[in-house]
Order: sequence, then structure tokens, then C-alpha cells
Amino acid sequence: MQKVGLDEKQTRSTIRKQILTVFFLPLIFAFLHVAAVFHMLRLIVALLGVTNLPLLIQTTLATCGVFLLTYILVFLLTSRSYHKIVAR
Repeated sequence: MQKVGLDEKQTRSTIRKQILTVFFLPLIFAFLHVAAVFHMLRLIVALLGVTNLPLLIQTTLATCGVFLLTYILVFLLTSRSYHKIVAR
């Protein structure tokens, strides 16, 4: 990207924006999907005998949090690797 006139900071910013969209758009839709089906999930879990709603909410949020942290880590690693490839 330096060949087309972008400096290091602009290159890093452009790469980050492109990868950010590719990585986090599916995650956003996944979280929206979980929110949309939460009522059905609650009913299914209730059939199994678990009626503790705060526990279900905490578990769901913790699971979403783990996915978010994993996505952030993979995003940072991918962004760095992609930048090294483009900088060559």
C-alpha cells in the first residue's frame, strides 16, 4: 500500500477497518440471533428442569463474552499477520 502513496499509519488503519468488518459482522449477527431465540432457549432449558432464569442469562452472557474475547484475539493476530504480508 505504500506503493500507492499510503504511509504506515494509513496502511494499518485501512487494514484494520477491512478486517474489522469481515470479522465482527458475523459475530454481531450471532449475538442478535442469540437475543432473538433466547425465549425459545429458555423454554427448552425449562423442559430439562432448569428454571433459574438469572443463571441462564449469566451463562449466555458468559458464553457470548468468551466468543467475543476469542474473536478479538484472532482479529488482532490476523490483523498483524496481514499487515506483515502487505508491508513486504
